[in-house]
Amino acid sequence: RQAPVAAVFAGSPQLMGAIKLCTGWMVTSLPLYNDDDLLKRNENIYQIYSKRSAEDIYKILTSYKTNYLIVEDAICNEVGTTRGCRVKDLLDIANGHVVCEEGDKLTYSKYGRFCHEVKINYSPYVNYFTRVYWNRSYFVYKINTVISFQS
Repeated sequence: RQAPVAAVFAGSPQLMGAIKLCTGWMVTSLPLYNDDDLLKRNENIYQIYSKRSAEDIYKILTSYKTNYLIVEDAICNEVGTTRGCRVKDLLDIANGHVVCEEGDKLTYSKYGRFCHEVKINYSPYVNYFTRVYWNRSYFVYKINTVISFQS
């Protein structure tokens, strides 16, 4: 399927750089790390791999006018041997969530890891995101238009 010409894509900065280069589509982030605003934007987009609610992720993505989200399985299911150095570990630490060490003064998140939960296609994720493509490496979701949020 083809995306509209004016579509805006969100995902890891490395993947977004390739998409911008190969397709010309607009992207929310790029792998340029010498700009403070872009660094903050990249950190916000990486929250798709953190333990955040569907509503939180939706609000982040729509604040950047995102139409499509690309979740990379390699980042979501990263199993590196050095705990605490994976993208998801760094996000958990940044968000104040427990990673792996006992005695840490961090808290457990009441949400599962977004990149895992969105794949299950249960509510509330289907209210915000519709899977439009997937393969062994990537899951692409269209960002739905939501009229109001639940309290």
